[in-house]
Amino acid sequence: MDYEVPKSRFYKTLMTGLFVGLTVTMLCLLFNYIYRESTGFAMSAIINITTIIFFVNVVFLVVGLLYYGIQSVAKGELIFIILMVLVTLFCIWRATYAHRSDNTILNTEFKTLLIGDISIMGLAAAFLLPFLYHNRMFEEKVI
Repeated sequence: MDYEVPKSRFYKTLMTGLFVGLTVTMLCLLFNYIYRESTGFAMSAIINITTIIFFVNVVFLVVGLLYYGIQSVAKGELIFIILMVLVTLFCIWRATYAHRSDNTILNTEFKTLLIGDISIMGLAAAFLLPFLYHNRMFEEKVI
């Protein structure tokens, strides 16, 4: 017998955040692979497979919890989207000031890699998480 158990809002936001985190991890790894292969950028002390896997998933766990908290406020979803876009833009702005190497080419390549990862994470947090949270098929098939 198949019993339909209603899922709490906390459970849905947390699981959606973790699923988006896994998806974004794969997208960031793919972006990093393609970017490094096309440019030959080899510096990997800061942005590497390990940091991407752990950092992105922890960030999206926190983003899922933040989404849960903001939903209780009137127009919370709109506030969340605007907040995520602003945080993303702020992080991109700060990433333009990153100084990784004295070599100008390596420094520029590092900034581009960092901004690409930030953009992927920010867009997913702002738009993919709310979309999947409200998607009935996602809730039925995945969560």
